[in-house]
Amino acid sequence: KHRLTGVEFHHAAVQTLPKKRPVRGVEVCSHQTQTLELKSQSQQCSVSASTQMTGIGCYAQCGNDRLVTPGKYITADEVHDRRLKAVICLQSFARRWLAQQAVQRLRRQRQSRLA
Repeated sequence: KHRLTGVEFHHAAVQTLPKKRPVRGVEVCSHQTQTLELKSQSQQCSVSASTQMTGIGCYAQCGNDRLVTPGKYITADEVHDRRLKAVICLQSFARRWLAQQAVQRLRRQRQSRLA
């Protein structure tokens, strides 16, 4: 029910007029504002890499080859623990420095009071 006129609505969302939006002075619902400009770009790497295996009629020297062994596997929990320890270490250094600054300030104030 409308407060001022007393008109009774069954479906207020359908029968009431939408709110008027203020005029901005700039057209916001145009083709240019709603269209993304696409750019094509190649995805090929600048340096091509390849491997060659020995086969029938093809021999590849293996004198300069090097064996690569995997390192120790580090879990996400280990990384988190290491980072947490580093953060705690940095915090302790910062707090020590702040405490030293406070002690120096207090000493200067005491010296000025005594003088």
